[in-house]
Amino acid sequence: MPRIICSSIRNVQWAAAMPEPLALACAVPVWRIDIAGNLHLLDKCSAVLTGDEQQRANKYHHQKDQHRFILARGILRFLLALYSGQQAADIRFTIGGNKKPVMVQSGPGEIHYNVSHAGNMILIAFGNSPVGIDVANIDPSFDYAGILHDCFSDEEAVYIQLSPDPMRTFFQLWSRKEALLKATGKGIDDDLKLVPCVDGFHRAPAAVAGCETDMMVDSFDVGDSYVGSSAVKDGAEEIVFVDSDIFLRNLPG
Repeated sequence: MPRIICSSIRNVQWAAAMPEPLALACAVPVWRIDIAGNLHLLDKCSAVLTGDEQQRANKYHHQKDQHRFILARGILRFLLALYSGQQAADIRFTIGGNKKPVMVQSGPGEIHYNVSHAGNMILIAFGNSPVGIDVANIDPSFDYAGILHDCFSDEEAVYIQLSPDPMRTFFQLWSRKEALLKATGKGIDDDLKLVPCVDGFHRAPAAVAGCETDMMVDSFDVGDSYVGSSAVKDGAEEIVFVDSDIFLRNLPG
């Protein structure tokens, strides 16, 4: 059975700039994007989308959802261009293992990515092997207690209830489950309660985790009322946290 290692990364520093793109063999970059602060980029982001992506954007009934999709997809393309050397509008996607999308490369290897959004925040993670990312908005009005036992094991529910900040712990552990299942491509299903998420080392059947390999799942503060988690193959290089502001100020076009 694969080993799942869960922990928290303390005192996260979100780098204000990244002068040179990090090789994905050396790091797993996690980018933070503020939606409201980047609405002025809608035209630039929309310009690099394909016709199919434009149609997907237009299917959203609410403007805020449409704007979020355009920004997330457009910025994903600009970041993939940074790592691949391709033009943002020329990037094409295919379906990799476990039905996870990957970028089509002209050379060897694949660039893996994962995108998550909540409230006003988008996180995008990249790697040279499958990666999962999740961000959760800690909403004080959310009735987490009402679904606690639907999503967590009895032991996990007790862990949450006895923590100094049960609501924050709920969202932190939820994001760990989400990140792991997004990394493996399994997705949320009836096995959610069986997916381990508390600090420490765990064994989980491959059918539950969605993978045969050991995985590292780390939580971290995203800022204000947000918490995030990443999931990567055990042994992957360090996670690097990057704030997108300076990069986005210098987008071409």
